[in-house]
Amino acid sequence: KSLKLANNKLDGTIDFNSFYQLQDLEYIDISQNDLHGKVDVLLSPAIKHLDMSKNKLSSMSPFKRFKRSQQSLEVLDLSYNQIHQDISEMLENVPPNLKEFLVMGNDIHGTLPNPLPIMDSLERFIVKENNIRGQIPDISRS
Repeated sequence: KSLKLANNKLDGTIDFNSFYQLQDLEYIDISQNDLHGKVDVLLSPAIKHLDMSKNKLSSMSPFKRFKRSQQSLEVLDLSYNQIHQDISEMLENVPPNLKEFLVMGNDIHGTLPNPLPIMDSLERFIVKENNIRGQIPDISRS
């Protein structure tokens, strides 16, 4: 149920299609490597925890409602990569059970949607150390 490959010297891009075949994989930690490219965070049908922080990832694929993992993902950590993407694009179709959205230390830009998407389960939303501009959005409905 878990895959831990953190703090190695893994490099290149990841074939995310192979992960989707792992039906019971819930916990993935591939942090602190040298991986690059676009990341599909809904890479396994049962994924609950995905840590790909401290790599060289450049962007995140949009959340897709039709994937089973849209309902299971609870923790997403893409901190300290090289993600150059608009924050509003990253927050479209946020998984309903997402508790932690951690993307600090990237090159994420744009303005936060106002109001923020409804994220009933959210406990930690950390987007510091990016290039996000504008006003603080209405969070009363989030």
